[in-house]
Amino acid sequence: MKQLDKVQGERDKFEGIIQKLQQKYQPQQQENGELKRQLKEAEARFEAIEAVQAEHDSALELAALDREMAEETAEVLKMELEALKQKAEELELEVEILREENDEYGKGMTPEERASTGWLQMERTNERLREALLRLRDMTQAQEEELRDQIAGLEDDLKDFNAVKEEHGAARERLAQSEAAVDDLRQQLDTALGAEDMIEDLTERNMSMSEQIEELKAVIDDLENLKDINDELEANHVQNEKEMQEELDFKDSVVAEQARRAAQQEEALEDMEYTLSRFRELVTSLQSDLEDMRASQAVTEGESERLTDRSRAMLDLNMKLQISAAKAQVKTIDLELRRLEAQEAEQHLEMVRLFLPESYREDQDSVLALLRFRRLAFKANLLNGFLRERVNGQPHPGQEDDVLAGCDAVDKLVWVTAMCDWFADDIGRCSLDRFSRYQHALLELEPVERSLNAWIDGLRRDDLKEKKCADELHRTVAVLAHLAEVHIAAGLPNLANEVHMRSLVVQSHLESAAVAFNTTRIMVQRAVSHGRRRAGGEGGGGDGNGDGHDGDDGDDNDDA
Repeated sequence: MKQLDKVQGERDKFEGIIQKLQQKYQPQQQENGELKRQLKEAEARFEAIEAVQAEHDSALELAALDREMAEETAEVLKMELEALKQKAEELELEVEILREENDEYGKGMTPEERASTGWLQMERTNERLREALLRLRDMTQAQEEELRDQIAGLEDDLKDFNAVKEEHGAARERLAQSEAAVDDLRQQLDTALGAEDMIEDLTERNMSMSEQIEELKAVIDDLENLKDINDELEANHVQNEKEMQEELDFKDSVVAEQARRAAQQEEALEDMEYTLSRFRELVTSLQSDLEDMRASQAVTEGESERLTDRSRAMLDLNMKLQISAAKAQVKTIDLELRRLEAQEAEQHLEMVRLFLPESYREDQDSVLALLRFRRLAFKANLLNGFLRERVNGQPHPGQEDDVLAGCDAVDKLVWVTAMCDWFADDIGRCSLDRFSRYQHALLELEPVERSLNAWIDGLRRDDLKEKKCADELHRTVAVLAHLAEVHIAAGLPNLANEVHMRSLVVQSHLESAAVAFNTTRIMVQRAVSHGRRRAGGEGGGGDGNGDGHDGDDGDDNDDA
């Protein structure tokens, strides 16, 4: 039943995925339909444009033919006109000749001759020729008018032909644009048809792969889980990187501290081993002497008991030394294990860095600045602790200036520690823009860390000069104060950190003042005691009783 429920659930889930795919493909189908409709409209427009183009082409061809025919007709008519003009000129010339002949004939004829038949016939012929000439003139004028009208019509047709030619060019351009649009629509239609084919293929595949729904469901669930995990990792990678870097720095500091302690413990272990060997030699010699003394019976029972007590004390001391050596060995083993853990953590961090995205590199300097602030706070606090132990001890004569300089250095180290903690707290809760601006503080803090490292090395070699440390801390305080003015805004959000920092500094000043007062008191007591001893020495030269009395007073004052 569980398997069946699981299969049904996976089937429903897969059906939901198929529905989502269909919903995603539905806009494409609508777009395909719209593209088909646009393609049909474009094809209809293209066909209409082709029809108009064909009409324009036929009209253009007819116009060209009409123009050619009109030009030919005009040429023929011009030729006929020229022929008629020549013929009319010839006829006019003949008429003139005939008139002249008639006039000449008429001059030499009598009226009877003129009334003869030949003359009358000639008169009629002249009349007919005159009428023919008039008709020819009228016909010529009519033909000229007709030819002028035809020429004007041909010129109008030529103008219309130029307009038709321009319209034909515009129609060709529109046709080219329409062809490009049709090609584009055809490509879109081919793409849409390919998408439809792909959709049909996917549908067939979904139907054919119904038997593999369970595996696909499991894969989809795994991928969704991986996606959620990937989103979480992507959202938290910066924080994880910060935490891992902080852990690495902390472990580095722990490793350094453990290495220092291990070196000290190794030195102490060597001293203990040397002392243990010396005590073993001493115990061996004492035991041999005790056996010799017991064998010779040259000592008394009391001396034998004292020797036995000393032997037991030596054995107890030997046992304590062995226990101390065993503890040192255990600490050495723990130190090596912690060193191994630190190395593993460093290697793990190097591996994790390989999987970080490129966006981390943009904020890498800001992250390193945060870690450097915390590292500076830790080192300043470490140096403060050791300097505090040195200044709290009983000062030797002539080292009072070092104690006072150490108090000044301790106060400044407390200020540096509190300020670095303030910076780390501000970076931890600032915005992304302010966090990115902290990347410039990384290089400015490098000389500060270099100075702290140098002072820690000097403290490790027992070569630390308190006066020089206090003087160089002025630059460190100035650098941190400048960074505070640039990055930390004055206001209510930072009031708690400011009050906490001031309280720590005031507490350090009070402790340093107590140490300074104690050192001053010791200096005054030493000076007073030295003055009294000098006064007592001078008085002893004149009066012995006075010397003893003054010495008692000096002892009382010293006790006081």
